[in-house]
Amino acid sequence: QNGPGIADVYCCGILPTASNTAATYTFTVAGTSTSTGLLNCWVCGYLASVGIGATDSATTIATNLLTALNELLDVPCTFSRSGAILTFTLRHAGVTGEDFPVMWHQDGGTGVTVSIGTLTYATSAVGAGSATVTVGSTVITASIANLDASTVIAASVNTAINGGSYPVSSTVSGSVVTLNVANDRVIRRLSAAIVTTTGTTVTIAANGILGLGNPTLTTALTNPGMFLTELSSM
Repeated sequence: QNGPGIADVYCCGILPTASNTAATYTFTVAGTSTSTGLLNCWVCGYLASVGIGATDSATTIATNLLTALNELLDVPCTFSRSGAILTFTLRHAGVTGEDFPVMWHQDGGTGVTVSIGTLTYATSAVGAGSATVTVGSTVITASIANLDASTVIAASVNTAINGGSYPVSSTVSGSVVTLNVANDRVIRRLSAAIVTTTGTTVTIAANGILGLGNPTLTTALTNPGMFLTELSSM
């Protein structure tokens, strides 16, 4: 339509195909609190908030937070827990869940962290290069020198992350870097890569799984859940 008048908009809802995969995000609560505090989690702008007791374990905090998360209405995901690990699962299977904003804020609760995943580096570097860590649109880069051991690379990545104002902070143990949420910064999908140098690899764990699958016209025409709605608006 060009100009004033009535526009007809046709919408077609399509059920996901059996081969589609729903995106998941995992957040791991770690540590035992040594002071009282408060943990806030915003999911697409909706707030879930729990108090932290002076001696609460990670599992206790995760359990309480799950209760608060399940009270949220109209969010695009469901929530589950295994031990101290919280899993957010998108309601719709497909790549649509790959841009999913979550934000955290923690006051007090000394000794408690919330992790978005770990990076494990393996094998010494062959040639110089770099290691990158990406959270949404934020890219963090650490230099790699020829023959750097995996522990050296992990330490360099840890230093680079903690040397800037990023959506995550980190700790390192041997060749493993654990990424923790930063207060009031939006968290999105985590990825990591080794650039230029060979030999070294990086493996991401405890970060959920990618959403996969796109609708097709063939699926739309044969999908029993298809419906057609006409909307008119001035």
